[in-house]
Amino acid sequence: MFTKKLIALGISALLSIAVTGCSSTTNSTSDTAAGHTTNTTPHFTYGAADSTGPQHWGTLSTDWATCSNGNALSNDFTGNHQSPINFAGTSAAVTLGLSIGGAGQLEFIRENNGHTIELKEEDAANSATITINSITYTLLQFHFHANSEHQDHGQYAPMEVHFVFANTSDPAATKYAVVGGFIDQGTSSNSELAKALAAALPADGVIETTPIAISVANIISDGSAAYRYNGSFTTPPCTEGVEWTVLSQHLTLSAADIKTFTDHYSNNFRPLTGTLN
Repeated sequence: MFTKKLIALGISALLSIAVTGCSSTTNSTSDTAAGHTTNTTPHFTYGAADSTGPQHWGTLSTDWATCSNGNALSNDFTGNHQSPINFAGTSAAVTLGLSIGGAGQLEFIRENNGHTIELKEEDAANSATITINSITYTLLQFHFHANSEHQDHGQYAPMEVHFVFANTSDPAATKYAVVGGFIDQGTSSNSELAKALAAALPADGVIETTPIAISVANIISDGSAAYRYNGSFTTPPCTEGVEWTVLSQHLTLSAADIKTFTDHYSNNFRPLTGTLN
């Protein structure tokens, strides 16, 4: 049995950044600077019966050995901390003080990297940051999984979104933070989240050139309830030391918007590694 922690996030606008993508079409990806970033070999997949599936990730490369770690969830960074996990406890409202420079709209470039649809933050003038334990993290990108990777009281959601941030204030501290959101099917969509899946999605390996303006503040909102734990990225090399915050209030997308994504990726989620009570 493990202990749940809640976190208050303070988000301010400070920096603009250039980031790379999340995966490639033919090569596997590394959860490095953008949390699923650089092209690597060998290729990885998600199928349970695949020789390159999650149960084999840790043996496919010496650089990926962390993927074979177990999970010793705790309130600090002792032991192994792999993601995703099941949230079995209760949550409470936390303050997600969100602010973004300019008008609050950020520009994103959409990419199909062979493992997900990723939107890289490429606004030259503005940026979003979060502050956790006095460490500032700047938004790099967000991307989707189906089903959800985490579970909420033993239940998967149809999808999950991950906003990946990197430490920009203290090189000696935790390098990455991810804010996740469960996505349920609803009668309507979160209008800002739906922009990421609007129109035809790019084909594998395609990086679009026209930016999409999205208000992150209308996706990650103040007053939300959340879980927090120390985990890892969920693709090879499964880098640990990631500050995870997963909103317990689910987001919604319409059936049509969910189908837009799942027509491309309907099984790009890593199996659970533990339970947080």
